[in-house]
Formats: sequence, structure tokens, C-alpha cells
Amino acid sequence: MKIGDKIKLIREKERNFNQKSIADIIGINLRSYQNIENNVSDITFNRLEQVAKALEVTTTYIINYGENKGSFSNQFNNYEGNKGTNIMHQGNDIDTIHKMYAQMLAMKDQIIESKKMNLLGY
Repeated sequence: MKIGDKIKLIREKERNFNQKSIADIIGINLRSYQNIENNVSDITFNRLEQVAKALEVTTTYIINYGENKGSFSNQFNNYEGNKGTNIMHQGNDIDTIHKMYAQMLAMKDQIIESKKMNLLGY
């Protein structure tokens, strides 16, 4: 299942929001939001964070939505120590862990590319 499909299912089945309300919350026009849900437009990590906040879920929840129901993940923020985000996955087989790791690496690359574009003024 693609990310847009997951966002649409969460919005319709769990949150009962319409597309216009999410588009307004994240500050884009309705057509742009529809393109995200229809997998026409690629979504940046920053935009995924905005959508997650509007849907009142985490980005991890969206990414893992509809995946292996026999496992769960827990995300918590460490505001002391290293001030990072820790994600703990339990009940996953090695293939699922590798898949999640690849997704995290892809998100990292998207974040880096987004920051580069911001620094360059694009």
C-alpha cells in the first residue's frame, strides 16, 4: 500500500475528516492534497509530518499503517539526554526490520534533500 492510500484510509476510517479540512490545516489547496492521497505527488518528510499532526497520529503510524498487525512500534521523545526520538519495534521478523530500516534511510535522505533545498532558497 502506498503512503497516499494509507493517509486516505486513516483520514476516512479513523478520523472522519474531509480532504478540505486537512488541506486547510496544512496550508495547501485541496487539489494538492488530493494529489498526495491519490499518489500523484510525492510527499516530502516535512509534509508527511504536517499531515500526521493534522490527523493526530505519528509519521511512524502512517508509514506502518496496514502492515504486520502482529507487531507494534512505540515512539517516544527523549527531551533530556540526547534530545532525540527513540523508536522501539517489538514482535517484528528480520525482513520487517530491514524494511523499516530502509524506510528510515529513505526518510533521512528526503530530510537532507529538503534541508539542502531550503538552504539554497528553492
